Formats: sequence, structure tokens, C-alpha cells
Amino acid sequence: MTSIGDIALDAAYVYWTDGSAVMRAPSAGGNSVALAAAPGSTGFVAVADGSLYWIAVDAQNSNLMKVSTTGGASTLLASIPATIQDMAVDATSVYLVIPTGNPDGSGALWKVPADGGTPTTIASGTDVSGPIAVNATKVFWMDDSNGAYTWVESAAKN
Repeated sequence: MTSIGDIALDAAYVYWTDGSAVMRAPSAGGNSVALAAAPGSTGFVAVADGSLYWIAVDAQNSNLMKVSTTGGASTLLASIPATIQDMAVDATSVYLVIPTGNPDGSGALWKVPADGGTPTTIASGTDVSGPIAVNATKVFWMDDSNGAYTWVESAAKN
């Protein structure tokens, strides 16, 4: 049996990763279809503005991938030589929690353009970890600097 890693929704469909593909099915019910092969996917999936994003892990990198919500060729947006703990997306960027993204091993919150490019750091420090969410102006994440998620932090998106 295939294990579902993560789930995302838009107005008409539900999307998920299953370790070998990124899948789509009508949210009202119906047959599922594979949108793209996704070997090594970690389960993180997000949807925005007609595109679906996921993480595919290989021996050295966490690879941020993108495909249209109608299917087609997938695109590598960025290869990141670190583990990704969570992701969120908006119309212009993908936001990634990298728990060991800094040279000193502390966590970082990175932003990658939705069409691909070099990641930029939005926030860094040992408290950057856990689930993230975005609104029009900020990125929010859970702080676990004391070993448990105890408060929410935020930073401007740019």
C-alpha cells in the first residue's frame, strides 16, 4: 500500500504525494491521476496560482519541484543541500523551513522565487523550525527553541 505524505487543496482538486508521484483528484470525488513522477518526495506539497510544488529528496539535496495543476513537465526550482522541514507558497515565492540551513547548523527560513532561482534568507537562528504559513505581508513559523512549539514568530516576506 502507498503512503500519502501531505495534502493540499485548491477550489476544484485535492493534491498529494505518495512517494513516487504527485497526484490529483477532484475534491467532489472521482478518479485520481498522476501529475508528475516524484521519486523520493518527502510529502510536502503546496498549491498556488495553478502550480503545484513539492520536495523530492535525492542522496545529496532536497529539490524544490513545480508542475502545473493540469500536469505536464515538472521543473526543478532549486536544489538545497539541506533537509526541508516545512514549506508554504504564495503567488510569487515558495517559503522553506531549513532546520540546519546556516553554516553553524542553526535553522533558517528561506524564500525561493516561484519560477525558480537562488534561495534568499528571510530569518535565521536556532528558533526557526516547525510549520509555516504566509499571508499578504508576512511569513509565520512555530518556535521550538526550548524543545517544544511554544510560540509563533513572524518576519516580513521581503
